[in-house]
Amino acid sequence: MSCSTILDGKMLIFGGWLSAEYGEQTFGEQITVVENCGLTRIGKLPFVFRNGACNTYQKSNGDSQALLCFSEWSYDHEQGCHT
Repeated sequence: MSCSTILDGKMLIFGGWLSAEYGEQTFGEQITVVENCGLTRIGKLPFVFRNGACNTYQKSNGDSQALLCFSEWSYDHEQGCHT
């Protein structure tokens, strides 16, 4: 229930199943990098992101950003996106 994209040459995983409200290990807010044949949690999203879509796009100035859209738990999931 997470999604992944490549940003600055690194594979990142965003969101997933379960959030802190269930009192279990949280993945709904995860930002994880795939490196050295393993996973390393590098941050936490300020929102729960589950069953969404991810991609990377390049801005007109050449910078790349990750785009996270359509989270199942977002109030505006049909049109809401985060960068």
